[in-house]
Amino acid sequence: MVVSYLKNIQNVFLSERENIEQRLHDLQVRDMENKEFMKILEDESDFSYESFTPRELHPRNKEKLEELRQTEQEIQLQIEEENELYDSCTEKLEELELILQEAQDLTLRKELDESRGIEESRGAAERINPEEDGGKEKEQIEQLSTFLISVFQQIKLCSEIAELDPHRCGVELREIVKKVTEQIRLMDEQS
Repeated sequence: MVVSYLKNIQNVFLSERENIEQRLHDLQVRDMENKEFMKILEDESDFSYESFTPRELHPRNKEKLEELRQTEQEIQLQIEEENELYDSCTEKLEELELILQEAQDLTLRKELDESRGIEESRGAAERINPEEDGGKEKEQIEQLSTFLISVFQQIKLCSEIAELDPHRCGVELREIVKKVTEQIRLMDEQS
């Protein structure tokens, strides 16, 4: 329940970050357009001839250039604000990812402890009734059963976090491979 709530919050932050990225991109495009327009206006009104003519050359271009410079400053301020929002949102997402990972780890540990508790109670009940001759074999089956439950729960966790954190999923899968390899080696030694 906590994990799903954290995932919902994470999705909200991800969509907010996407919106910020889109606004930032739009501002950057607007800034580039503004600069290009300013360049065109400056090329059009060659100010080097201004001192040789008695009239004012292209007065509207000068006004428009000044207006574009002010707009450019406003756009730069907006870009800085959006960058700060983006950084803040990214930091929150990183913190949330750590919290989410801890919550998932705790949930997994709790499930493992519960499954081990069930298996241990079964094992204890069978040990109370030692009427069967295959005690060692039953113990190996119990260990294998506990191991398989553990591996299954780790695989289940990997399937849940595969989309959110593929790197973490890869790490978990490598751990599963190590455990399975070790279990196979132990079983071969016991045989």
